[in-house]
Amino acid sequence: MGEVRGLKGFMNNAKILVSQGPPINNEWIVHLEPGFNVTTLEEEQVEQPWSILQVDDVNNMIVLDCPESFIIHALNTTYMKSVAAYVERNRVFSTTAVPWNIDRIDQRSLPLDGRYDTMDTDGTGVDIYIIDTGIRTTHRIFGGRATWEYSAFPDSTDCNGHGTHVAGTAGGSIYGVARGANLKAVRVMSCEGSGSTFNIIGGIKHVIKRKRETRRPAVISMSLGGAASETLDDAVREAIAAGIVVVAAAGNDGRDACAVSPARVPAVITVGASDKFDKRPAFSNYGKCVDISAGGVDIVSSWNTGDEALNNLQGTSMATPHVSGVAALILEKYPNYSPRDVHSFILSSATSDHLFNLRTSPNRLLFFGDFGASLQSSSFQRDFECENCITEPGHVKKGEQVRHPGMMGYFTARAPKVMHAVLRTEDDSLEFDADVFLMRRDIDYLRTSDWKLVATSSGMGSEEEILWDLEEGEAEFAWIVLGYRGEGAYTLHFTQ
Repeated sequence: MGEVRGLKGFMNNAKILVSQGPPINNEWIVHLEPGFNVTTLEEEQVEQPWSILQVDDVNNMIVLDCPESFIIHALNTTYMKSVAAYVERNRVFSTTAVPWNIDRIDQRSLPLDGRYDTMDTDGTGVDIYIIDTGIRTTHRIFGGRATWEYSAFPDSTDCNGHGTHVAGTAGGSIYGVARGANLKAVRVMSCEGSGSTFNIIGGIKHVIKRKRETRRPAVISMSLGGAASETLDDAVREAIAAGIVVVAAAGNDGRDACAVSPARVPAVITVGASDKFDKRPAFSNYGKCVDISAGGVDIVSSWNTGDEALNNLQGTSMATPHVSGVAALILEKYPNYSPRDVHSFILSSATSDHLFNLRTSPNRLLFFGDFGASLQSSSFQRDFECENCITEPGHVKKGEQVRHPGMMGYFTARAPKVMHAVLRTEDDSLEFDADVFLMRRDIDYLRTSDWKLVATSSGMGSEEEILWDLEEGEAEFAWIVLGYRGEGAYTLHFTQ
């Protein structure tokens, strides 16, 4: 041990000591002389930017909640100065057991077993875009995997901490789910933790652009929400149509999540919170728009105040990155899965009938275990078969578009209907690659309405698939095959 560097001007006889281990944000252990008076200490803290969290009068210790910039002042108040012997940061110590919220993911029932097994997957090769307050990318638990991607503000820093905490749960090395995933900072929120619809949409649009450039599997993690916004919902739908899995917080208002954007969007994986006893906390929004629950109480993760700093938070914001991390694990194993595939996998693999105090939320708790066991125990089976489909061959080269069906170039469909297409290329090598898109436009007999992209499949393999639900109304649709690389033949199987 030694004195903490940089804390000059400490005038009493106590020393601030260095200890090893991740620090707990703003917490200090003050060792006091025997016989100290708790009441006098507490009176000195009134109207100060610090406070006493815990008192141990048997061992002559207190825990002080105090920003580092004020610790010298706190220790030099009149009475504290006379009784403080030495001071050190309060830090986290752990056994080999993993945090409860991570441990809960890979087992069906309590009690927890102190282990976390992801079946040799860690999210390697998958990008998780944290749309939030930013990320302290230098934090040690990211191991160089966290990078800045976009900021709606002049600087690229996380001056709030929320985004760093979320990123740590999604993919941190100690407290995270997908410990090999790429963590991408997309800052749309201020230092106060708030952001505009305009900034959030700008962040989403940037991620869509980057997904098309990198062609890597991607997840958007949105631990944010607000009043219903059709503009924001449309941006999220566009991201999903571009092949990006979107996970969002249900909200912390103890109300119906269907009143919150983007949580209310059906294709978004909307996440509620649960505690270590499998109970929904009162703050967690509920209802049919909640897809699944994950740990959201007493969640320790990385913090923005230092490269080893930690903080303990609660909220559906903390629950959301657990699901984002599991989505990344799935996409590492199955990189050609569509957002719908990942959504279906997560819901059908969830642990059922273990949660309580749910109100009207579905009884699904996040689970990720053995892939084979998950599939066998669920109703979700992924394949590339297209039943009752029309088949049309084609030929395309890089940059060229071919529209299907061939005669009209479009068709009319009425809800409810599942739009399904499977694209197979005849060349399995990397020399030729093509993608498939589903376009939609409102019925307008003058043909003046615009075509809008509603779904995309753009993987790197020889097969692509789209499954998209037309939930209401009637519209015109077209399947588009786009040559991405090289030139070659393909077969498109599709509904119309």
